[in-house]
Amino acid sequence: MIRRAVVGLSLAASACGGEVDVAPHPSRAVVAELPVVPTAGGPVLARARIALVSFAEEPATRLEGLFAAMRGSAWLRALGEYGVVDVELVAVRVVAREAPWGVSTDEVAALVDESRVALGLGDELVFVVYPRKTTVHLGGRTGCRALSDFHGAIAGAPYVVLPTCAASGLLDENDDLDVRASRAIANALTNPDPLDRPAYDLDSTTSAWIALGRGVGDLCPYQAYEEGGRWFARVWSNAAASTDREPCVPAPTPAPLFGVTVSPDGVRAPALGAPTTWTLRAFDLGDGAPLELSVIPGAGTLNSRASLDVARVSAGEQALLSTTIAPGAPPDTFVSFVVAARRDGVARYRPVALYLP
Repeated sequence: MIRRAVVGLSLAASACGGEVDVAPHPSRAVVAELPVVPTAGGPVLARARIALVSFAEEPATRLEGLFAAMRGSAWLRALGEYGVVDVELVAVRVVAREAPWGVSTDEVAALVDESRVALGLGDELVFVVYPRKTTVHLGGRTGCRALSDFHGAIAGAPYVVLPTCAASGLLDENDDLDVRASRAIANALTNPDPLDRPAYDLDSTTSAWIALGRGVGDLCPYQAYEEGGRWFARVWSNAAASTDREPCVPAPTPAPLFGVTVSPDGVRAPALGAPTTWTLRAFDLGDGAPLELSVIPGAGTLNSRASLDVARVSAGEQALLSTTIAPGAPPDTFVSFVVAARRDGVARYRPVALYLP
């Protein structure tokens, strides 16, 4: 049974398929560039019990449906690779006071602790969703562009923070909320205590993939699928990445592995005002159809630009990516771009990254 608690005088009045196997390919160069998210030996939440905390009924109602849809889903089966077998919503709290305009780490921690007491919780995962009016400041990041979601632990007890953001891409705000929530849950279940007892965590200063994030929910950007009327973020599969299969699962159908490799690999050290170049080589383990290339701005790209010398390549052909960081960029700047390779309405993504000391 789901326990509910409404604490305060009044409710806030406003709030702003399965995986498809693809036969391994003899070339190992493709696999060499796909990361494996290692475990540092910390715990995972094999049978997760979740308490939902919201400042308005509608986000809570929406996410209740998502958590119910997770049980028995292909998304949950994909997480079985990391030892996750079940997700259960056990409590809901609608905070009956007006949501704040902004929250910091300490204020989030206070709400999480308050909610544990109000709901009589132990070490369940507390999932906090803030309305659009609330600007979230956590982990040195602020707002939806820099902070789509956040997870951590307080004295070993895990929590997730999800701001409500304007919809991006082709999904509406509700479906976008589902995607971001499922990505955050995937990260939290596979690495619930990332600072003190890390589990599956791409903790690297040299891999360009760190530009996408550190969790198994982060490495498949812009990739979502519909199941049972709800939208889920695809999750990274170490097993698939190691065997020349589509690493973002549940995989689309059909699922030949294609995309671009990048040389040189890793995080680059740029010279301000001068171009940094990468060679992209197209590969396709399917029928070899041409790929359409584009570049998506990532982190820190306000004072930087990127361009491709060609926009269409076939397997084995090369393209040149050039990036430039403008003079005057501050030190300790991390910049990333994501190369998208598309064919037949399906896209594959590859990050590149630069660090200015």
